[in-house]
Amino acid sequence: MPERIYINPKWYLGQYKQNMHEIHDLDDEIEQLETHMTSVSVPTDKVVVKGGKPQDFSGTIAKIADMQVEVKSLRAEAVDKLAEIDAVLAQVEDGEHAHILRLRYISCLTFEQIAVEAHYSYRWVCTLHGRALQEVGRIINGND
Repeated sequence: MPERIYINPKWYLGQYKQNMHEIHDLDDEIEQLETHMTSVSVPTDKVVVKGGKPQDFSGTIAKIADMQVEVKSLRAEAVDKLAEIDAVLAQVEDGEHAHILRLRYISCLTFEQIAVEAHYSYRWVCTLHGRALQEVGRIINGND
């Protein structure tokens, strides 16, 4: 009988959050490249510039286009991953656990922010999170 592969619940749930970070980073990089291209000063017709080379942005434009395609692909992947995670969280029997996991892995809140949002202490949020991960582990690994 083949050995079962254990899926770490924290890693599994964190895939959406990681995907959103990648999208955010690419969006920031695209914005920086676009800002750089538009911030280049253009001399007026009264100023004579000797020895200057005209700016060629074709490489930058191509890079931006490639990055936009990658962002679009990552967004589609994020939607699929969110639906998959949502289906798992719908199986979590304890509503409090599901709520903590949604705040952490879908809303991408810190434990401190979750404590404020849920009106719990930080330690209690950590405790609930651990219990919730165990429940998700049983669901995704088939150990009911």
